[in-house]
Amino acid sequence: EGVGVHRMAPSFFIIFSILCAIQIASGAISCSDVALSSINATTPLEYAMDTAKIYVCIDDQNNQDNWSLWGVSTNCYQCLKQPLLNHLNNSVQQLGPWNTINTDFAFDFQLWRNSVVAYEFTIKLEDRGVYLFRFTNANNQTTGVVETVAEPLPFYTPIWVALAIIAALAIIYAVGQWIYFTKILSPEEETPSVSLVLNFDRNGEENAALLRAASPRPSAQRLLALDTFRGMCIVVMIFVNYGGGGYWFFDHSKWNGLTFADLVFPWFIWIMGTAMPLSFRSIESKKLTRSQILYKIVRRSILLYALGLFLNNGYNTIDWRIPGVLQRFGISYLVVGLMILYLPRFFNDSKLGHEEPARTISQQVTEFSKEIASFGLHWLFVLLLLLIWLLVTFVMPVPGCPTGYIGPGGIGDFGRAENCTGGAAGYVDHVIYGSRHIYGHPTCKELYKTGGYDPEGTMGYITSIVLCFLGVQSGAILVKHKDHKSRVWRWIFWGIFWGLWGLALCEGKKNGGLIPINKNLWSVSFIFVMAGTGYLTLAFFYVIIDIFKLWNGSPLKFVGMNPILIYCSHEILGGYFPFGFETPENHAYRLFCNIVGVSCWLIVAYRMFQLKFFVNI
Repeated sequence: EGVGVHRMAPSFFIIFSILCAIQIASGAISCSDVALSSINATTPLEYAMDTAKIYVCIDDQNNQDNWSLWGVSTNCYQCLKQPLLNHLNNSVQQLGPWNTINTDFAFDFQLWRNSVVAYEFTIKLEDRGVYLFRFTNANNQTTGVVETVAEPLPFYTPIWVALAIIAALAIIYAVGQWIYFTKILSPEEETPSVSLVLNFDRNGEENAALLRAASPRPSAQRLLALDTFRGMCIVVMIFVNYGGGGYWFFDHSKWNGLTFADLVFPWFIWIMGTAMPLSFRSIESKKLTRSQILYKIVRRSILLYALGLFLNNGYNTIDWRIPGVLQRFGISYLVVGLMILYLPRFFNDSKLGHEEPARTISQQVTEFSKEIASFGLHWLFVLLLLLIWLLVTFVMPVPGCPTGYIGPGGIGDFGRAENCTGGAAGYVDHVIYGSRHIYGHPTCKELYKTGGYDPEGTMGYITSIVLCFLGVQSGAILVKHKDHKSRVWRWIFWGIFWGLWGLALCEGKKNGGLIPINKNLWSVSFIFVMAGTGYLTLAFFYVIIDIFKLWNGSPLKFVGMNPILIYCSHEILGGYFPFGFETPENHAYRLFCNIVGVSCWLIVAYRMFQLKFFVNI
């Protein structure tokens, strides 16, 4: 009998909780009579990640007024408040799962009495917390208090646990490598391996597939810092595409601002520019004609653009998105490649890289000035591109929109430009591609209530070309200077220089600056900050990897040696490899699955490195 009573107790509690919830929702209990225990009936796991469950009740002495609750996320800049609950009269109402509160950012609430704001407040709610908002109106004075009914779930704990595990594995790997190479492996046991390099080029010895003997380790001349930086970008791209554990800072910004996910694509554009002087120097050493070099540039650009079109949606021509990530790479590579090819070039001096480094400060300043001046025509062309972007963005009239508008539209900017998402940038894409051939689900759509907008659109080509050229400056430093000090201090200088320019243009603010940092627009301030952080990140990796050799770049460098293959394979197989199934609405589960997915691609990249299997376009 004791066991029977024990089994009945949970059932009785569930029935009692359901009855209490029904009674509360029906408004039969007044606000002053509501007990927290009677509300805590529904498990918060029934709601999506990063949402909070809200109950609202009002004690109104008048009992004749019409109360309503309005609100909007503080992440929504200058947004109109949205209706959340109506007819709050001496009763308890719940924001159902169709209208729960997002907890990524603080939330602005307004309590309206008839047609007047009676009470307003801002609060940061937590993931899966359950809250009761109690309001009291007495003598035409409204007060409010927020009570926590059920504690939220830990938000950052999964990240700290994951970082601790990754750090432990890194230490184990480093110790294992040291033991293996110093205590176990002898020099005579190292045997050459056979490599297969697939290069989609029809010229000379690169005709198809080359078989050559090679060591499993990179050559001494290879810049591991650049491979590691490139690999980090691809790895983070994959992690973000998988979902980034469901965390908002591993997703792209809704409009203005910068998250970790916003860094990797522009960094990769910058890295592509950095690699171009090295690539062109290699091409020049083969004594190819200008027409042969032009063919290589055009062929690679077309392949990148075509591959991007295929990855977008190659089976549905009606809604085939034209702009995209690889398309942006292709256009940027084409224009910058033509700049290097046809404008006076910096790498055709046989003495470059062989001169003695300048010793005095005066000599260094003179040498640095000459390096900048040697790109005179290139800088003029880049300035022309920036001028075109500024004129189109801020001067060109856009039908139905304020001239110079660069906001998200929708409910942003107090609704004054509802159908003007992106201003001139959005308008240009609609004219060129039409609404059915651009991205239909931009990051601003849900928050700002907007339509389609393509973050890889036409206007962004202009600034991505500029960003790629700023990367070329980094590669020029590598080509010209062979000593570590000359390279590092120049990278640091340019990093600070462009970073400060970006901060000046946005006035150090997320919103409201002259030109905000905005990845959706690829604004001028955005590319300057990306170039600045690109220089500084490369300098950091170069110091710890190539100079002091504190780290060999593993495992990121393996992905950086095969970036196009790994990226395209993930884009095609992302939902199937390593697995694809639904996970609970929980950051810990999502983070675990996403890290496992990224780890599988790291293993694939490492195995390709072992086999010396590389695919170049």
